[in-house]
Amino acid sequence: MYYITFAVFKMCWPVVGNLGNTYTMALLAYTFSLAGETSTRAQLLNAFDNVAISEGTKLHWSQTTSGDTLAVEISSYVLLAVLSVQPLTTANLGYANRIVNWLVTQQNPYGGFSSTQDTVVALHALSLLAVEVFSLEGSSTVTVQSLSVAGEVYNFDVNRDNRLLYQEKPLKNVPGRYSVRGKGSTCVSMQVACFYNIPTPIKASRTLGVEVKVARDCKVRGADLMLNITVKYNGAKPTTNMVVVNVKLLSGFTADTSLVRMF
Repeated sequence: MYYITFAVFKMCWPVVGNLGNTYTMALLAYTFSLAGETSTRAQLLNAFDNVAISEGTKLHWSQTTSGDTLAVEISSYVLLAVLSVQPLTTANLGYANRIVNWLVTQQNPYGGFSSTQDTVVALHALSLLAVEVFSLEGSSTVTVQSLSVAGEVYNFDVNRDNRLLYQEKPLKNVPGRYSVRGKGSTCVSMQVACFYNIPTPIKASRTLGVEVKVARDCKVRGADLMLNITVKYNGAKPTTNMVVVNVKLLSGFTADTSLVRMF
C-alpha cells in the first residue's frame, strides 16, 4: 500500500512554477486532484501536455527524453489525476485511454511492472479506469488467427459471466505471423507474452592465478614468516583493472608493513 499525504500550502509564491522534476509534478497533480484544487490541478495537467511523449495512440511521461525507470510511476500518477475528478468527460476518458495504451505495454507476463512501487501505483490507476468503463451488459470476442497456417484460430469470449477470468492459450507456430481482431461492446485487455531459452553460457577459463611461497625463520623467542605472493592475469584483455590481495594473519602474528614490496 502507498499513501499520498498533502497539506494546505501557505506560501508567498504559487506552487505551480518552474518545476523541472516531472515526478514531483505528477505527485502534485494527483495530490491537488484529491484535495479538490481543480484550478491548480488544471495548471499542472496543462504543463504535462508540453512534456508528454506521444507515440501514436500512446502517451506517457519520463524524467528524461531517453526514458527511465520512473516512467511507469509518473504516467500512473498522471492517470490517477485525470480519473480522480468527477464527472469524467469523454475527452478525459480518451486522454486516459492513451496513457493506458502505453502502460499495458510495460506490463510483464504476470501483470506486474519493473518494481514493486510502480506496480502498486500502476495497478491502482488501471483499476480506477476499469471501474469507470465497467458495464454489466455487453460482451466482446477477440479472435487471434495465424496468417501462415490455415485453421489455427483462437477465440476469446468475454461476457458478464467470465469478465474477471484470466484466459490464456499457447500459439502453436512460433515464430509466425498472427492477426488480432476484437469485436463487441466491452473493454478487453490483451497481451502477447514470448518466452524463450538461451544456451548455457560457456564458463570462461580461469584468468587469474595466485601463487604463494612461504619462507620460515623460526627462532627461540619468535618466528618470522616471509610471504612471496605472485598474481598473474591470463585473460583476453591486455590489462586488468585494480587487483586487491587480502592476506589474513595467523593468530599471534602482526604484519611488518615496512617489508612490503611490490614488483
